[in-house]
Amino acid sequence: IGEVWWDLSTVKWTWYEQGEQEFKTNHWGQLFPGASIDVYEWTESTLLPSEWNTRAASQQGTTERITGTALNGDDSQYTVIPRYNSRLDSFVNYYYYWVKKKATIPSNLCLFLYKIRPMAKKKKKQADPRFELVALYKNFVTAKGELPQSIKALMKFGKIEFKEFKSHFKNLKELETALVLWYFKKADDLLQSDKEAESWNQKDRHTAFLYLLIEQASNDDIFLNEFVEAKRASPSFMKHFIMTLNAQHFESLSSSGSTSEVFEKIGLNPKKSALTNHAMSVLWFYAFDKTTDKQDTDAFIEKTSDLLFRLTDTSTLTSIFDLGKFMVTRKNTAFSWN
Repeated sequence: IGEVWWDLSTVKWTWYEQGEQEFKTNHWGQLFPGASIDVYEWTESTLLPSEWNTRAASQQGTTERITGTALNGDDSQYTVIPRYNSRLDSFVNYYYYWVKKKATIPSNLCLFLYKIRPMAKKKKKQADPRFELVALYKNFVTAKGELPQSIKALMKFGKIEFKEFKSHFKNLKELETALVLWYFKKADDLLQSDKEAESWNQKDRHTAFLYLLIEQASNDDIFLNEFVEAKRASPSFMKHFIMTLNAQHFESLSSSGSTSEVFEKIGLNPKKSALTNHAMSVLWFYAFDKTTDKQDTDAFIEKTSDLLFRLTDTSTLTSIFDLGKFMVTRKNTAFSWN
């Protein structure tokens, strides 16, 4: 009960690798007309699928937390198991079938849903002209199987003017840094727009951010593999990128609390840095994961996230700070040592 199934037969994506660069930019990640994202949950109920759909459309259904639409609403397919009810002294039929768009989702599934559902069904037109240069860089790598070694090479490939490039980026390193940061920004924007995530604890939010991060990169597998392979062998780029990444403010990677406030006063936030660098390591690991359905990436996220939050647990330190503040405020009364 509670198992989730994404019906891939109803989803189709617009083929964006065609036409001019403007078309590619505006249609990347866009659902094809008529396609839909249908995620179902395996449900147990004493109602038949047809009865579920009827009840879900009524006020009574809302009160009873019966929501969504059952698959095969004509009762053509379902599983039934009779169970003995001692109160009624008779058997009661329990039906099992798939239901989509349920308003109530089991809490243990919230992160799993992030792994399979796109959070933005309609891609907004990208107004930032820098995105076109980022897309051009990716197309260069995918087409040629190597990274551009100069601005001139990128200009020739994309038929753009030097002036246009320099109006947005100082050099190739800045563009390369921007394209990786773009994955982080999109993941952060998506998570912050999800109201359900506001009630989650920090570990759950961080894990959800990681899955969103690799979801953003999932369309760039070929490019990302070539890019990371080349850049991880460049100490100068890695140093520049890590410094730039840690200087960014992504709400999903922020760390709050009294301990963080103390460190912020001296210009430090070790937990924020740990969360940020962990996210980067996940992205780098994902780029080289050759397992089916990126199973090793899933395991890497789960194991390293658990370890990270154990190592950065500041509850003891927070208690010490709280005790210190309390004793200072009471130094002339109950806790005076004089």
